[in-house]
Amino acid sequence: GDKYEVYVGNTDQKYISTFPSYLKIKPKVIYSQPEDIQRFAFSQVSPHSKLFKTSVAKNITFPHKINYTDNILYVISLINSSRVAYYNEALAYYLIDRPGNSTTSFNKKMVDQKLKIWLSIFNQSISNSRTTPVLMYYLYCLLEGNLSMFADYSMTFYTKKYSSELNSLILKMQEYKKEIAPLIQNSSSISKKILFKGLMNPALYKIFSRLYIYSKKISK
Repeated sequence: GDKYEVYVGNTDQKYISTFPSYLKIKPKVIYSQPEDIQRFAFSQVSPHSKLFKTSVAKNITFPHKINYTDNILYVISLINSSRVAYYNEALAYYLIDRPGNSTTSFNKKMVDQKLKIWLSIFNQSISNSRTTPVLMYYLYCLLEGNLSMFADYSMTFYTKKYSSELNSLILKMQEYKKEIAPLIQNSSSISKKILFKGLMNPALYKIFSRLYIYSKKISK
């Protein structure tokens, strides 16, 4: 379902739809095809307004002492699910600006944890026979988002602390470029297509990852 974002110290509330309109997820419709179910990964991943069967989460593994594990719960549960549905009404209130909220704080610890979350989802996805190209495309988009985080840091920080780790994750993703490519061609802008070709090229991905971070810095 959807939710309201609420704030400390006032009565304002903002209605948050779970799905962007381009996904064309219809409310109160049961989806049973794995490709359709895994499109739900592109929604709000927080656990609010969601109901899970215990069986779909039974064998999911979680890193210890880390935030953002709700991402793992949601995405791997989708892979394990045989049916899902969306209810287009607000079913929860979420306090968005509470102190220490991990969704709004930005620091080195957050970066470390988000990269670990991505790797956990990736490893559990590729070992699951129900995983479709749709889910691998989601992981590519999530990796692209992780790269964009570094626009808020110096390039020296990225190069010394994280470039090797990010490059290793990109290499893992390159193994699935053939599965992802048709989805990129069907749904992305020209700039997205160029970035995909660059990041999926074994000879150019390091250059393109840096160029992408630079472009995000300039656009801020």
